[in-house]
Amino acid sequence: MNIKEEYIEFYKTARYKENREYFKKLKDVICSMEAPDLTDIEEYIRGVRSTKTRYVYAYNDFVKFLKEKDPTKSSGLPKNYDTQTRRLELIKYLQTPRTRKDILDEFLIDERTFNNDKNALEKGIEVCGVKLTVKISSYNRNGNNTIDDKEYVCSCHPFFVSLNATELYLITKVIPDAIKDNFELSRAYSDILNKIYPQLSDYALKMIDVELNSFNDKTSFIWESESLKDSTFKRLVYCVKQEREFTILYNNDGALSEVTGFVRDITNNPFYVETKTNKVYIRIENFIDVKDFFDNYK
Repeated sequence: MNIKEEYIEFYKTARYKENREYFKKLKDVICSMEAPDLTDIEEYIRGVRSTKTRYVYAYNDFVKFLKEKDPTKSSGLPKNYDTQTRRLELIKYLQTPRTRKDILDEFLIDERTFNNDKNALEKGIEVCGVKLTVKISSYNRNGNNTIDDKEYVCSCHPFFVSLNATELYLITKVIPDAIKDNFELSRAYSDILNKIYPQLSDYALKMIDVELNSFNDKTSFIWESESLKDSTFKRLVYCVKQEREFTILYNNDGALSEVTGFVRDITNNPFYVETKTNKVYIRIENFIDVKDFFDNYK
C-alpha cells in the first residue's frame, strides 16, 4: 500500500471537513517523506509542539479510511481531545494511579499543558452548567499528599448523561417515590439528584417541579473516604459494592449484636447479611455501623 497515494485519494473528501487546513498540512508532511509508512507519520506527529490535537484528528480519520481497504491498519497514537474533553478524560484515566510520563504519553501533551489541566481542575471547570472541582494531584486515597510525588490518582467519576423527558421523569420522580420509605437510601439518592439538577434546562426543572434556587450549582468532588466518614449508610453501601465479608453491628432488641457476612438487598428494609449458614435480617433503623470499617477500607 502506497501511503502517499492513499492520502492523496483520501484528501479529495477530507479537504471539506472541519479544520481542513490540518488535513492539508498533514498531506504536505506525508508528501515530503520519501517512502512513508504509518509509523513515520506517527513519529512526526508526536514531535509536534503545538496544535497536536488537530494533526491527530486528521491522522486518525485517515487511518479509518485505510481500514476500509485493509482492516489490519490501526493508529498507534493515543487519543487526543479538545481542552475540555481532555480534562474530563484525564479524570477517568486517573482512576488507576499513573505517573506523569504515563499522562503525557497517553494524551500527547507536554508538562506545561498537564500542569494547566491539573490546576484548572483543582480550581474548578464549568461543565453542563455545573462548576466541577476535582483534585488532580499526588494524593492518596484519603486525600492526603503522597511523599514521592510520582503517581497521580483520582476516584472521581464524571457522569453526564443525555436523557429524554420520560427518562428524566423516571430518574427524578419515579425512583425517589419508590424508595421514599427507606429514609437512608432516599437521603443518599437525594445527594445524587442535587448533582443532576444543575445540569438541567429551565424547561426540564419546571417539568419536574424543582425550584431554580433549591440546589447548589457548584459541585465539588468529595473523596470517597471523606464521604464515608460522614455516613454510616454509605459505609453499608460500600460493603455491597465490595462483594466481600464485613462485620455488621446492629441493635438486637436493645443489645449490641454483630454478624459477619455479605451485605445484601439494601434497597429493602430490612436488608440482610448472608453468612455461611444463614441470612440475618436487619432493619435499617437498627443498623449501627460496620465494625472496624476504616481498618478494612481498601
